[in-house]
Order: sequence, then structure tokens, then C-alpha cells
Amino acid sequence: MCGNVNEEGVKKYLKELSNKKNVVPVFVSVFNLKGELLAFYCKVCENCKFKESPFPLEHELLNMCFNDELKIIVESIIEEVDRLDDLVIKVKTVKISSLLKKIKELSFLQEELEAIIESSYDGIYVSDCTGKTLRINKAYERITGIKKDEVIGRRLDELKAEGYFSEIVYKQVVKEKRPVTILQKIKNEKEVVVTGNPVLDNSGEVKRVVTNVRDISELNMLRRELAEVKEKSKHYQRKIVELQEKLTLFCQAQQDFKGFIIKSPLMKDVIYKALRVARTDTTVLIIGESGTGKEVIARFIHFNSLRKDKAFLPVNCGAIPENLMESEFFGYEPGAFTGALKTGKMGFFELAQGGTLFLDEVGELPLHLQVKLLRALQTKEIMRLGSTKPIKVDVRIIAATNRNLAKLVEEGKFREDLYYRLNVISIEIPPLRKRKEEIIPMAMEFLTRINEKYGSEKKFTREVLEILKEYKWPGNIRELENVIEHAYVVSQDEINVEDLPIHLDSLYGEPGNIALIRKTLQNRENITLDEAISLVEKKLIEDALLKYGTETRAASVLGVNQSTISRKIKKYNIDVKKIIEKNNEKELS
Repeated sequence: MCGNVNEEGVKKYLKELSNKKNVVPVFVSVFNLKGELLAFYCKVCENCKFKESPFPLEHELLNMCFNDELKIIVESIIEEVDRLDDLVIKVKTVKISSLLKKIKELSFLQEELEAIIESSYDGIYVSDCTGKTLRINKAYERITGIKKDEVIGRRLDELKAEGYFSEIVYKQVVKEKRPVTILQKIKNEKEVVVTGNPVLDNSGEVKRVVTNVRDISELNMLRRELAEVKEKSKHYQRKIVELQEKLTLFCQAQQDFKGFIIKSPLMKDVIYKALRVARTDTTVLIIGESGTGKEVIARFIHFNSLRKDKAFLPVNCGAIPENLMESEFFGYEPGAFTGALKTGKMGFFELAQGGTLFLDEVGELPLHLQVKLLRALQTKEIMRLGSTKPIKVDVRIIAATNRNLAKLVEEGKFREDLYYRLNVISIEIPPLRKRKEEIIPMAMEFLTRINEKYGSEKKFTREVLEILKEYKWPGNIRELENVIEHAYVVSQDEINVEDLPIHLDSLYGEPGNIALIRKTLQNRENITLDEAISLVEKKLIEDALLKYGTETRAASVLGVNQSTISRKIKKYNIDVKKIIEKNNEKELS
């Protein structure tokens, strides 16, 4: 209010009028009793220039404050006159139509829609039907890296030309008036899925295009991760099935072949492969050093096959004289050659009919017999010596060798076609030195068999088991079995180190008497290294003198000169004369 007009009174009127429904006080004019304008208040533009400027005419002010947009919501202007002391107060109020409520509601909805758009995790891009960019949300900026001030007010065609987008969707949406989805590459090479949705007006024309943008790089990553998880799941399921199958087969193997030792991962793989092969009639080539148990594996395959109730015929190809090989393999008719049986004879193929023919040391076969063997394998027919009539045979072939057949092929000593015919499935048996986990169990098994055979209860000492485990076993299982039998025979109640064959001394890579050293040092506690060396050195010199009879020969065997031997004999007080006498007595006896 201006001047000395009672401001509180005017405020009272304003407050009362503002409480009326749909009535907003707009103009308040204050006159004196003479009709002179003392003050003028405009509610509409109380903060505009009119507040401090000279008062214009009321109707002009009314026109200036209510522009065209405001006039549409004005139903009428009501003028009221009241008196306040010696003043005349004219109040002009505007009655607002119900449209104002709707505007307020729309304003609220607009704010709510704004919040919803900004809270969307997906990017939102709004354009009009001409491709003019109207708005984007924060998610769009996050996904694409494009900021509002780069695109607002600009046409999509221009932005595409500048490399912002690889493709645009609005034109197709406007044309087809339906949602359209495309793949779009943003300028930073990020790939997104874009779905344009049309917003139609009352006439059914597209007014706006609201585009939903989703970053599929995350989806692709999730898809890859899901695929990896599925693949791992399948892999683990296959492994579980495979392990269950292996366990079943191993249990079956242990049951079928009592005493069959399967401890190392290498042998478990061998047995698993052998069991898989056993289900078919495929030709098998077993490779391994001498004594590794090739025939045992061949028998294992046979007795786990459908042919288990038929014959298993082992043939050592290296033990058959060359001039008898053909007749032994294929048989002969009566009178086929001088000395032939009058009844004739069946060969290995006929004897193994329906079963398995195991050809051990197949690399020893002469070339002329290899040709006939190959033909028998290919045609499943044989012909006896002295006969012209072929005989059908149903035999599974398992071959074995400790030789390198591929090298023999290169050298022309083994037929290449036969090699490939035999080597359909190969099983390589590792040497015993590569499966140390099985040495002690095998030794115990062999000793148990001998104990059961002779009704004894002999056991190994701890030292013996250590030597057995560390020895290289060039003869593999066969050598181990022979060593156990030797130790059993020469031992008393317990198998000690001295009961082992002397050739096990090569355990340490050089000649030396392990039993001697261990026996010398046993039962000696808290011995120093120097004392141990002296004891062993003294014992070695005494044994060398006893065995070779002279200091010169003993020194030569021990690798030192005679003066060293003489000095050490004196050092250890060795009675050379007594030892030489024992040696002479030994020779006389």
C-alpha cells in the first residue's frame, strides 16, 4: 500500500476475499471521500514495474496484467465497494473457471511425469514428428555420453550426419505409426537398442516420438556370463556323470580282478579307457615297457567285453619259430607238409573263435606273416595251409608291444597298413617308476599271496619298503614280483634290507652295498656324521680286503691309491692278516 492509507484494513479485505471459493482478489483501489485515488494495489503483478510506477488507468492495467492466455480462464470481474473510516475501497476480483483446477492438476501431473522420466533406468529421448529434439533424461546421458545441451532443439537428421547416431528411428515411427525397434551405435561405439513409440493426437497423427534406449553392452555381457555359467554347469554335469561312471567301473574292475592295484591317476586313466574300449570289438594296441602288465590289461578288456564267456588266447609272437608261424596262426590241413598231423590242426584264429586273440610282442612278426594277418583282419577270413577254402572267423584282436612300431614302420620293418589297422585304439601303460603310489600296495599284495601259499606271516621292515618305493624298477611289475619272491625265500621271520637282491644297490645311481651301509649304522643312536663316515669307511675296507685278498686290489676297487688304504687300515686298526686268512679259507672251501 502507498501513503498513509490503513494498510492493515486493506490486508483484512484481501485475506477475507482470498478465502472465498474460486475468487482471487486482483485489484484494490483506495479513494478519499472526494473520489481522489490515494493508492492502488495489483495482485497479479505485485512484483512487476507497476508497483513503483505512476498508476495508469484501471482498465489499462487490467488489460496489461491479463494477457490472452489468462483471459481464457476468467469468467467475470466483480467490483465491490466498501468503506473504511474516511476511505472508499474498491475491490475488483476475478472469478476463475474450473479450467484452472485442471491446469493445476496438469501441472502436478507434469511434475510427476518429469520425476518418472528422470527415474527411468533406460534412456528416454523425446522428439516431435519432424525429428526436433525436445528432451532427454539423465539415464540417456549416462548410457550414451551425450549431454542435453548437445542435442536439445536440434534435428535428429543433423545429429546423424554429424556422427552422433548410426541410425535414427523417428521417421519410420512417423510413417508407420507404430513402435519400431532398431540397433543403434552411438558416437562412442557403444551399441544400444532403440525403440521408438509414437504419441498420436486426436486426429491420429504422430505428434511426438518417445524413444526408449537400452544399453545392450550390459545385456551382451550378462548373456555371455549366462552362457558361460550354463557351459560350466554342463561341463560339471558331464564330469559328475563321468566320475560316477568311472567309480562304478573301478569298483567293477576291483571286483572282477582281485588284487588288481589301481592307485595312480595314470593307471586310473588306463583302466577307464580299457573299460570303455571293452564294450566294443575295436582292435586295441597296448603299448608299454616289458613287465608293465600288458597282458593283464588285455585280459581285463576281454573279461569286461561281450566275449567274456569265450576264449582268451594269448600268443607271444616273439616265441614262435618263424618257419612255424603261418601254420600256428592259420592252421593246416592233413598232409599239408612233412610232419603235419594226419588230422590237421586249427590255428590261433580258429581256437579263439568268438573270443579274443592277444598278440603279444606283435612287433616281432616277420613281414610275410604281417601281410596275411592284415588280410585276416580286413576280410575276417583265414585259409589253412594246404587248403583253398576260406574259413570265416569272428575274433577280436588285441595286440601289444614294447617297441616303437612307428619307428619300425619308418625303418621298413613293420607294415604301415597293418600298423594303422592295429592302432585303432592305443592304450599306453606307464612304467612302474611313474606310478610309485602302487609300488608298496603291489609289494604287499605279492607278499600276501606268497604267505597264503606257504602258510606264513612274513612282513617287510620299514627300511625295505623305503628302498622298494625309491627303486627305479627297470623290469617293472615283473621285476618287483621276482624281488619279493627272492626276499621271501632268503629271509627268516621278517624281510630285512639284507634279504633284497644286491642289484637294488643301483637305487643311489652308483655301485654300493645298501644293506652293508644300513646294517653298519643300524641300532646306533645319536651318531655324528664323522662317526658314521668312519664306520662305513672301515666296513667297506674290511669287506674289500676280505673279497679281493690284497690291499692293492682293494684300493683299485674302492677307487683310491694303496697309500690311502694303508693309512686308513692303520687309522681304524684293521687286522689285515686275519681278514686275508678268512679270504684264503673261503677260497679253499
